[in-house]
Amino acid sequence: MRELERETITMDELEALELAHMGGFYQVAIAKRMGVSRQTAARILDSAHTKVTEALVMGKALFLEGGSVRQEPMDEALCPKCGTVNGCEHEEGTQRRRRHAHRTGKNNQ
Repeated sequence: MRELERETITMDELEALELAHMGGFYQVAIAKRMGVSRQTAARILDSAHTKVTEALVMGKALFLEGGSVRQEPMDEALCPKCGTVNGCEHEEGTQRRRRHAHRTGKNNQ
C-alpha cells in the first residue's frame, strides 16, 4: 500500500455515495439528508465518483478522511426521490410522480 499513489475521499463524499447507491436516493433527497443545496450534493457526488473511478482505473489506494463519524439511523419515512418525510406526492397517479418518472427517462404516463 505504501508504494501506491493515494486517492482520498471525504466522509461527505462517502455519505453521498452511500445514499445514492445503497439507498437509491435522488440528489434532492441526498441534499436534504446532508443539509446542503442540491447543487452542492451534486458536486459532492460527482467528486466522489471521479475519485473512486480514478482509484479503480489507475490502481490507486483509496483513503477516507474527514474526522469522526456519527452514524444516524436512516429515517424509513424519508422519500428517496424528494427527501420529504411522510406525505410526499409520489403515490400512483399524481403529477409529481410523473415528473420524477420523466426525469429518470421512464414513461409513467
